[in-house]
Amino acid sequence: MTRFASAAPATRAGLVAVAVLAASALFAAGALTIALIGLGRFSADIEPARVPGWFLYYRHDPDVRRWLAIGAGVMSLGLLILVMAAALGVRRPLHGAARWSTAGEQRRHGLRAKSGLLLGEAAGELLISDGPEHVMLYAPTRTGKGVGVVIPNLLAWPASVVVLDIKRENFSATAGFRAEAGQTVHLFDPLASDGRTARFNPLDHIDRSSAVAVLDELQRIAGMLFPAHSHADPFWSEAARTGFIGVGAYVAATPELPFTLGEIYRQLTEGDPRERFPKLLEQRRKNGDPLPKGAETALTDF
Repeated sequence: MTRFASAAPATRAGLVAVAVLAASALFAAGALTIALIGLGRFSADIEPARVPGWFLYYRHDPDVRRWLAIGAGVMSLGLLILVMAAALGVRRPLHGAARWSTAGEQRRHGLRAKSGLLLGEAAGELLISDGPEHVMLYAPTRTGKGVGVVIPNLLAWPASVVVLDIKRENFSATAGFRAEAGQTVHLFDPLASDGRTARFNPLDHIDRSSAVAVLDELQRIAGMLFPAHSHADPFWSEAARTGFIGVGAYVAATPELPFTLGEIYRQLTEGDPRERFPKLLEQRRKNGDPLPKGAETALTDF
């Protein structure tokens, strides 16, 4: 990247104008010098300031016009050779070229907005993007991505946001501020050892008093949790779905147990189900509280 390429547009335009004027002056001086030599008027005591006026006075003379044309032609040929040599000698940057954008370019590209994604600071002003483009930030570990970009955006962004916050650093730094600003903040950390997490029960909408509704909804959920695979033995996914439905129906029909996925998992993994569930079914029959027929069938199949 050269200094010219990294300069501001106005600076580059000024430099180009100066270069054009200098080249024009050099072209004219060279053409007039060649014409003077051809006319036999070039000498050591010549006054350069009077040369343009002399040519203007004798501009209609055929010899003067001919040698002016010869001088202009020679200079044009030389200029063409220089341009071609420069073009052949210019190499494209091996890894491309880049420069810092100017304030005007930043405004034209929507990086000086009043609200949006906070990107950084330039020339004492904030760089804020309000366009539909995606923004990707890449930097090594512990180089300030969080404190420099993520946390400032969480403090400034007025709309909803979802944050993958493995260390809870962003939540700790910004959740209180966003809550005081009127945002509803949820921390979803299902593996938190202290149980501090937002939660919901995906089975809570099921009417557990209706055996038909229980089996119908459990079948829908089982199809999503245990999909069939085209390159695997279908027995395993079918067995998993049957077990989930059967044990889920058993939990739903047992009021003292919470109707949750966690409870279904606990019932599935507690002891040997081939011995445990037949005994539970028999005990329920003896107590006069048998499982609904569909639940008993699914559990027996499992």
